[in-house]
Amino acid sequence: MSSADKKEYGELEQSMWRRFQEAEAMPDPEVWARIDHALTMQENAKYKKRVLFYRQLAAACFVLFVLAGSALLLHYKQDQEEDLLATTTVQPQPATPDAENTTVADNATIASVSGNTAATQSSGREQQTSAGDSPTTGTNALPTIAQARPADVTTTVDQPASASYLPQTQRSRQRKETVAASGRTGMIAAAGTNSRKETIALSATENTAAAMQDVPYISASQAIANVPESYTSPSALNPLLRRNAALGTYSSGSPASATIAPQKQADLSLALNTPAENNSKQERNATGNSRWNVGMGVTSSYFSQDVNIPEQRLMAMQGMGVLRHTGPVVSAETEQNLIAAYKEFEENTQPASSFAVEAKTGFRVGKRFKLLTGLGFSQNKSRTKTSYIVEQFLFNPRSNERTKLQPSTVFLPSIHTFTTDSVSVVKTKEPFDVDYSYQMLSVPLGVQVEGSIGQKWFWYATGSAAVNFLMQTTIKAHNPEIASVTYSATDDSPFRKVQFSGNAGAGVGKHLSDAVSISVGPEFRSYFNSMLSDEHATGNHERPYTIGLNVGVNYRLGH
Repeated sequence: MSSADKKEYGELEQSMWRRFQEAEAMPDPEVWARIDHALTMQENAKYKKRVLFYRQLAAACFVLFVLAGSALLLHYKQDQEEDLLATTTVQPQPATPDAENTTVADNATIASVSGNTAATQSSGREQQTSAGDSPTTGTNALPTIAQARPADVTTTVDQPASASYLPQTQRSRQRKETVAASGRTGMIAAAGTNSRKETIALSATENTAAAMQDVPYISASQAIANVPESYTSPSALNPLLRRNAALGTYSSGSPASATIAPQKQADLSLALNTPAENNSKQERNATGNSRWNVGMGVTSSYFSQDVNIPEQRLMAMQGMGVLRHTGPVVSAETEQNLIAAYKEFEENTQPASSFAVEAKTGFRVGKRFKLLTGLGFSQNKSRTKTSYIVEQFLFNPRSNERTKLQPSTVFLPSIHTFTTDSVSVVKTKEPFDVDYSYQMLSVPLGVQVEGSIGQKWFWYATGSAAVNFLMQTTIKAHNPEIASVTYSATDDSPFRKVQFSGNAGAGVGKHLSDAVSISVGPEFRSYFNSMLSDEHATGNHERPYTIGLNVGVNYRLGH
């Protein structure tokens, strides 16, 4: 009889091989039926897997489309509500400085004209004045009325009027005080209530006209000369300079600020109201335009593939002689080395350094929540240390020769059914490393919630699900006798082509500017299935997972 060490075959074995060849050349119809049935079942299983995958992919696309449409609808609805609210809200309007200055200017001009015309007739009327009505009394009464008026009215009326009142007679002074007081009273009411502005201004004009009935007309040159300088100043002609001058008159060190401040708070709020509303509107527009953001994250992690040796095969190996009768031809030494290689693989397989890069697009919903989707690439690695090399042989009955296959580690033969005629496991002098690399393309879809910690710092928590497509698998041994094995996306490999995973992460971030922010925090990713496909996962394989640190940069659009 022949063995793994002997290549001599007797007549009995040769006749047996000839019968095998004849059976392969002319199989029985029942054998053809069983083969056809087995092939049909395999095709049906593959067809069902493909149909299930396309259904899941279509469902994921539909859910993504519904979420994106809902987010866009909510965004446009909120914009319409803000525009409608902005158009229906009544904004308080500040008092118009031009109208006030015009009314006061008319009253001051009339009072000045009456004072000049009455100066020519003051010789007879000065003798009828009483000793108690002195110019000091008139000048002291003016600030009392002027304290309740706006600052710009005080500067344009009181100074010219007080300068022209002192040299005049008693009667003309009383008449001008009556006219100026009526005009100032109308302006006080106009500063407090805009709705009564026109009525009070009209009454002041009527009172002025009644007081000016006995005053003769003056020449145009005198009227032009009596116009106050404040009405031709740049602050009076430019509303912005006039507003700044009005705000600049309120100083805490002035003696009259304690009396003027309570009266002028309403005017200050009206003067500052319009710019504040414009700023708030601009902020709302900026916020509405910055719901979208783009970001990129890099994760450095450790990956555990969780691929174990099938328990059935290990139990079969532990039973002496079982594998010899049910599998390839092995010797007692090979059987012991194979069991030691299996145990060594389970004990020495450790997670290795991995990385992932993701580019995401986010849409903000509300103040804290954000929808995220994008595209990612990950390279997950695992490593083991072994001291055994597995050699497999095939026997060719026609040439009566054995063919040696490419040496490998114990990993690949353990996830395949032994189809070789003989197996030899050789122990090396020094152990060597074996790297397992899985390159995946992922499409995540998740939700992120954020909260403020300080003025620039914030915290975040994210959860998502992703579809992962296996692009390439590489098994590389650091031994010159063992060649590297690579499976592409289109090759028939024992690894699963499509996997679903769940991601969870949390961390802190900082706003570098209004548009740019950075974040850092731990991230955990767990796959829902094993790395091996169902037809190869004969053992109890665990779910692979990654644990790492994520560093991301976000840019908010609309700035």
